[in-house]
Amino acid sequence: MTGVLIKIENAEHYTVNFGPLGTIAQNNGVLKSAHLVKNSFGQVTTAYETFKWYNPTSNKVIFGYNAELLPPSYRIFGKLHDQLVFDLDNGEVTHSPDPGVPAPSAFWALIIAAAAVVAAVFDTLYSKTTTTTTKNYDANGNYTGGSTTTTTDPEPFEIEINGTTHMITDFGIKYDTIVPPELIGYPSTEPYSIGEQITGTNLSSFQITSIHLQ
Repeated sequence: MTGVLIKIENAEHYTVNFGPLGTIAQNNGVLKSAHLVKNSFGQVTTAYETFKWYNPTSNKVIFGYNAELLPPSYRIFGKLHDQLVFDLDNGEVTHSPDPGVPAPSAFWALIIAAAAVVAAVFDTLYSKTTTTTTKNYDANGNYTGGSTTTTTDPEPFEIEINGTTHMITDFGIKYDTIVPPELIGYPSTEPYSIGEQITGTNLSSFQITSIHLQ
């Protein structure tokens, strides 16, 4: 396994630019990105995880998420040059564990397969992943929740979702977090972004060309 930890330092908007990721399909590999946060007590947790892996049966690269870290409701969207192509509630998306995903199966049972890209198309993409977080506070300055959007933005490409192929330039997921009323005011409830951990399994290499923090 190879990997890198990118220091975010409370950035609410950041972009990671990748070079071609053809080794995912070539090596039957997996690329995982994990957004790390900590609370005021210094406790570090993973806020969400995204995955890209190769399914040799379909000859497609699959886009997926760790369902255990997502709230009950979230949205999956696609855009073509800022024009919305699809915006689906997770209940509308036919996603399921991928039987072709690499082992260990116990870990991968938590991963949902949301969309797919033909391997030959994916191999040519230079993509960037942008994460934006917002926070909400009440009148007393207490953290009450927020929202997170993660977008993969390459050149125009075809992606399959719910059995239908769409031409898009942006593919992403968006979800809200809400602090239960009885926990509002507790310092441990507010997350602070600290890093993006990117790891590859069965990959000879992957390239990050630049990182931008805002």
